[in-house]
Amino acid sequence: MATAGIAILPGVASGAGHPGLPPRTPQALLAAIATAQTDVLSGTIVETARLGLPELPSDGRTASSLDLASALTGSHTLRIWIDGPTHQRIAVLGQLSESDIIRSGPDLWIYRSATNAVTHYELGALTPRMAADQTQAANPILDPITVANQLVSGLDPSTQVSVDSTEWVANRGVYQLVLTPRDSRTLIGRITIAIDGTTNLPLRVEIFGRNGGAPAFETGFTSIDFAAPSAATFDFQTPAGAQLTEGHVPTHSSGLGAAPSGASAPSGSPNFLGTGWTAVFAATQVAMPNTTSGGPGASLLDLVNRVATSVPEGRILSTSLFSALLTSDGRLYVGAVSPASLQQVAASGRGL
Repeated sequence: MATAGIAILPGVASGAGHPGLPPRTPQALLAAIATAQTDVLSGTIVETARLGLPELPSDGRTASSLDLASALTGSHTLRIWIDGPTHQRIAVLGQLSESDIIRSGPDLWIYRSATNAVTHYELGALTPRMAADQTQAANPILDPITVANQLVSGLDPSTQVSVDSTEWVANRGVYQLVLTPRDSRTLIGRITIAIDGTTNLPLRVEIFGRNGGAPAFETGFTSIDFAAPSAATFDFQTPAGAQLTEGHVPTHSSGLGAAPSGASAPSGSPNFLGTGWTAVFAATQVAMPNTTSGGPGASLLDLVNRVATSVPEGRILSTSLFSALLTSDGRLYVGAVSPASLQQVAASGRGL
């Protein structure tokens, strides 16, 4: 992993209201994330998106929807339980409903109380990595552990890495690792990762837009317990009257993440145009989504179709952190850059 411009910002020493953690360098914190133990825990996570997207209609059930469109607007609360790589449960909570994702050995269950529907996947024939990917793909609500690991695994010299003052997250003393893009063309201003001072577990991720203000996106634990959850937590019985569907398990990644059911995905090979913070994800042969189906596997394509603006190329979605362009000839471009920059990449076929 290559990192450049590593520094310790003023204020790293604990002051009033800050936990008294011993100083640690950015390099030490980056290495610590990789060694964090996530095998056994439970807790509550709150994810909040302030991307500037219009609020989607809600009937009290939207907050628990396993839908990317709802995950990118408003605030969502989920409970998470982990006991090793093959026993995991996530409950996405709404005022009037709940959606559950339960991995129990070779079985993956997805239950939506709003529709009283259950989808079952048999994971026994998959490799451990493929089974883990399928489990993760079922949940669009991003947890801080997953986000933090994805961020630090892709670091390169385009990022300045520093340490800010210590803080409290979920009643745990944390270090704050700060990732600041060097490229001013990206919409991202900085990212802060709160790292547990004892377990090295990422407990919160905050992503700020270039214009500052409150985090445009944040996900973090509000409570956490490192005791093993009860084995009964991972038992699942199909509720009486629920519709049960056997899901198809993909044997390879589509490039946008495996879709549990009903999601549109590109059939062409995706790639990235450009490097660093202005890299743009590009895929071809993307089918326009059928938004009338109301399927639970709604994807980024559905979101673009629902709230994007018409442009000569097709439809473009603009948020405070990223832009997405779906062209009329079936190409998809997504990047942490402005709509104009994204249109430039689409027209040239090259990175910025």
